[in-house]
Amino acid sequence: MALTLHMLATDRPGDLGLQQCGTGAQSVVYLLPKTLRVNGRANLVYKRYRPKAPSFRGREAATKVALEQLIGLHHILDLASNGKRIRTALERHVAWPLAVVSRGNAALGVVEPKVDAAFLGAPCDDPTPAVPLERFIRPDGERALLLGQGLHPLDDDGRHRIALQLVATASLLHRIGLVIGDISLRNVMVYVPEHDQRNQASAAFIDADACRPAIGGCGLPQGSTPAFDPPESRFWRRKADAVPDGPKRRYALAMAGLQTQPSDVYKTALLILRMCSCEEEQPTGVRRIRSATQHNTIVDLFGNAGLTALTDALADTPADRPSMAELYRALHGGDPTQSHHETR
Repeated sequence: MALTLHMLATDRPGDLGLQQCGTGAQSVVYLLPKTLRVNGRANLVYKRYRPKAPSFRGREAATKVALEQLIGLHHILDLASNGKRIRTALERHVAWPLAVVSRGNAALGVVEPKVDAAFLGAPCDDPTPAVPLERFIRPDGERALLLGQGLHPLDDDGRHRIALQLVATASLLHRIGLVIGDISLRNVMVYVPEHDQRNQASAAFIDADACRPAIGGCGLPQGSTPAFDPPESRFWRRKADAVPDGPKRRYALAMAGLQTQPSDVYKTALLILRMCSCEEEQPTGVRRIRSATQHNTIVDLFGNAGLTALTDALADTPADRPSMAELYRALHGGDPTQSHHETR
């Protein structure tokens, strides 16, 4: 069942002795004591929403309801066909919210697992940290910068494994009726070991608290990273810019911000393409397969069927894109809950 916590309901989490460990436009993240367990889970963080963030202000009650439903969905997965296997796979690759922190009917934030190297299955004796995927998407000439930060370059085995994990996980989230929303290089955490990336590299989606039903609304707005905006979003933004303020403009802006399962497919394909574009001058801005090197890298990793599916996933028209399950089958085949690229 959905779980709500009141013990962290303060405007100043630092007064509780909590250490800040991350910050973003919508929230501040705090480490929770190692002794605190929620639903049997330890190693947790408290994601405190910024109360003055324009996208959050006035939505606190709706956000609480949406988060409790999301947490409840996780709890009842065991009742669905193949649900226990899906739940296990998601727990390895998604920072699924465990509890809402609330005051009255208003959500203040959410408690979720800390996505560190241990969460991603790293050996206890490996000091390599988990970091956002964007740290690895840089021109090959900057590899020395990674080494200077205690990180290891992502090799083709690591690219293959991480790509399959992300598509498999996104496919399962779609299977249970969710839209992820803000998929980007910053919202994926990865562990990339020095050796044996074929078997040990691992990835997880963060910001899962913003997942919403594919049909319906969500109290917590789904953001979108501009560099990952799909063509349909850019189309509606141009429409909004072309009309004066009024109902037509508000409608266009609402459509521009709408996240869907086809937009998830587009953004996930962009993640994979950019992982395969480090020989490009600006790999984080690539939106198309435009060089022989990209083409050959993708074919080497995923075969011609994978190349075709990734190309289709980047189509301008949402209806022309494959589903996430179809993309997974083209890249790898089989069922995403039964794959050899699981973390452990």
